[in-house]
Amino acid sequence: MPSRSSATVLVVERDPSVVRLLREILSRAGFTVLSARSAERALRLYELQRTGIGLLLIDGLPSEVEQIVRKHPELKVLCLSGLAGAEWDGDMPVLYKPFTPAALLQAIRSLLGERAAGA
Repeated sequence: MPSRSSATVLVVERDPSVVRLLREILSRAGFTVLSARSAERALRLYELQRTGIGLLLIDGLPSEVEQIVRKHPELKVLCLSGLAGAEWDGDMPVLYKPFTPAALLQAIRSLLGERAAGA
């Protein structure tokens, strides 16, 4: 059984069905999930709740993500991308679609410095 987390993840995704799926996967693993439909809204939400958000999970363009990281370099970010040819910063963690729930949770836990059960 995977370990449970107490971290909060802010999901940035335009598609409500994808948000529901990510929320279900993350909630089952113990994460608190907030969501925003755009990078701009995510920035506002993060600035309001800065200390409570452990990671930004964003399906966005490299330029949107870079804007957030420049403004808040302390924020941990995991990008979701279906664009294998997108020009991501070499230091930016990217999880390419399609991915499994286990791969998503492993990537998030790694960024947050958490270990899975049995690790």
